[in-house]
Amino acid sequence: GASSPSSPSSLPKPLLAGRVPEFLERYGFQASTSMDWRGPPPEMSIQVHGHHVSNGHTVYHVHCALSLCGPQGLSEVGGEGRSPRPFLSWRSERRLGDLRAGL
Repeated sequence: GASSPSSPSSLPKPLLAGRVPEFLERYGFQASTSMDWRGPPPEMSIQVHGHHVSNGHTVYHVHCALSLCGPQGLSEVGGEGRSPRPFLSWRSERRLGDLRAGL
């Protein structure tokens, strides 16, 4: 059958360290290696927006975003100054064990 959003088989496999720069380039980020970025790395935001119970497991509604650092990644916010502007954002549903395993 199909995998549910919170099943272990639906989680992406970790990238090999040597493939990280190629993967990041698709999203406009430059890195020489998985740990050596050309320019500032993005800021990551992870927020939990509620949960539900499925098959006896608590499944969390997670909103994630990457924001560019530096002047190119800032936007004006209602006259209150500049704050990071999300460059890439996505939503997911995950069990707590999935979140712990992915960190």
